[in-house]
Amino acid sequence: MLRQLLESLSGHWAVHLESRVPRTELYEARIASSKPTLGFFVLLISSAVIATLGLVSNSTAVVIGAMIVAPLMDPILSLAFGLAVSDGKLIRRSAVTIGFGVMAVVATAALISWGLGISYVQSEITGRTSPNLIDLGIAIAAAVAGSFSMTRKQLSNSIAGVAIAVALVPPL
Repeated sequence: MLRQLLESLSGHWAVHLESRVPRTELYEARIASSKPTLGFFVLLISSAVIATLGLVSNSTAVVIGAMIVAPLMDPILSLAFGLAVSDGKLIRRSAVTIGFGVMAVVATAALISWGLGISYVQSEITGRTSPNLIDLGIAIAAAVAGSFSMTRKQLSNSIAGVAIAVALVPPL
């Protein structure tokens, strides 16, 4: 009965499975994303400048924008992929890229804060350092959505939404 109702409303009702990204193409993309490049560091440092100034000016929208600009999602996904497929070289390269990226961001933020003489903590900063279980749930759901959309050709445009959802989660 339900099937007849659905068919009368939509014509032919069937489950449509998106085509998967070929395994070799996915693997090559994760390897490429695990390597630090000039573009990676330009975007990362630009993002650090935007985020630091957004935190200083107490602007949530600017901080979220900075998190979307930051290219750290790619090496993090490469690290997770390396862990999933037990590729030690990919794991090490991704971890080193993430480590260098974090150091670059912290150094950039420290230089800007020192240069501006910032000695106070805004509410935006404290709000970003106190995650709760809801934030963990958002992070897990975003990880599932991001990972799944990376493996499906038609869903790759969902990555922007995943980035926005993750940007709303306190990073610390």
